[in-house]
Amino acid sequence: MFTIINFNFKMKQIFVMLVAVVCGQTKLNPPAQTNILTSDFLTGFESGIFLREKEDQIKEYGCPKAEVKLEEFKKVKDMLPAVTTMVGIMNQNDPEMKHMLESLTLFVNHLDELIGVFDNEYSGGDFCAGLTFGQAGSNLLYKMASIIINENVKALNKNKK
Repeated sequence: MFTIINFNFKMKQIFVMLVAVVCGQTKLNPPAQTNILTSDFLTGFESGIFLREKEDQIKEYGCPKAEVKLEEFKKVKDMLPAVTTMVGIMNQNDPEMKHMLESLTLFVNHLDELIGVFDNEYSGGDFCAGLTFGQAGSNLLYKMASIIINENVKALNKNKK
């Protein structure tokens, strides 16, 4: 029993280290064009929040896709599915680890849009940066909240039985 608990603790440490690597590798150059204090950015941000689920309306603005250009980030993003699968197989009986991996994957998949608008090479201007940031950020928060709420409801229902 002690070995299993110790193993799960080590896997959770690995998960935390992976999150640290992902976050630590996302250093950006100073922003060249995007200024979050402009009215254009804030208007775009508000629009992005309101159009969170309306992808077709977001596309009508013709904003360029935001992405992180760092090779290290791309490597982490590319290897994340394999790491998730491997850790998931090793922890099939640990729903907490499964939820952490889902959250990490969701977070990493949204980093391109959240951080990419502040990249030197992003050419969309302040409104598009705000629009992309608002839409990606609100989608990330909504999906994370959904995961947390759904899992807590499942746990409550399981405990009632």
